[in-house]
Amino acid sequence: MRKIMLFSISLLVGCFDPDLTTAQLLCDSSHFCPDGFSCIAGICQMGSGSGSSDGGVLANSGCSDGKGSDVSGSVAKPAWACPGTYQALPDATKNATRLCAAGFSICTMADTINLSTCNNVNGFYLADVPARFGFGNSSCGTAGNNQSAAWAGCGKSTSNINNIMCGNFTKAMVDWQNQQLDINSPFSPLAGTTQNDASTNGVLCCKN
Repeated sequence: MRKIMLFSISLLVGCFDPDLTTAQLLCDSSHFCPDGFSCIAGICQMGSGSGSSDGGVLANSGCSDGKGSDVSGSVAKPAWACPGTYQALPDATKNATRLCAAGFSICTMADTINLSTCNNVNGFYLADVPARFGFGNSSCGTAGNNQSAAWAGCGKSTSNINNIMCGNFTKAMVDWQNQQLDINSPFSPLAGTTQNDASTNGVLCCKN
């Protein structure tokens, strides 16, 4: 009888093979993903991802908190959308640079970013690419008289977003009547001149 029971148990264990491709598994630095999955934006997704380890948890996030979303368009030059608030101060522990991990800095071009992927990430993520809007016109560069300052970037948000072509980006967030973003003169660089009060928005961090 014992042999039969052991055989039955081993048969059940041997047959247990759940289909995880349709399940939505949450993950973080303490809760790992199964083999073959990566932790992206807090959800286990198919694929090993960039720099994955420990059962699929992304160890090489470009965000200082180890989270964020991988929006890389290049394996050699990873890029991450890193959410979080920051202040317009020279202190790197408080301004926008605080969101980027060591070895990463705020992106200055979209050449290593997959814009299609980034534009499907909730929120909006700024690059250090200044833009300006005024009198129905838009152009690249820092704002002047009667112009509203903006930063090019990408993300799913449509609030205070205008279309533009700067640094290979196609969208920019403007600070005009924006309750969440405040860009101060001289309007560049992003770190030190810009304050973001929306935790769902952030910056783009590119590998140095």
